[in-house]
Amino acid sequence: MSANRKIRIQVSVSPEFHAILSEVSAFTGEPLSKLCGGVLEETTPVFSGLLDAFKVASKDQQKARDMIKDIAVNSLVSGAADVLAIKNMDSK
Repeated sequence: MSANRKIRIQVSVSPEFHAILSEVSAFTGEPLSKLCGGVLEETTPVFSGLLDAFKVASKDQQKARDMIKDIAVNSLVSGAADVLAIKNMDSK
């Protein structure tokens, strides 16, 4: 397999989530599979951090909990910053 070729995975979602994704896809013109792939790719740092925490958990559960809390806080802060950046673009 080529190093540049994307690996396909099958994901099941609720009908409600599918409806939301479909609407976002319709508004953006982005194909549904590309939209979902992009969303998942954006979470790479979160999953990488979780993997690190899982590896640490076998030796130090409190440290692993702290790592997961940090991941959650950083994700929320980053998401909030993205929303504010979008709102600031709209006001210009």
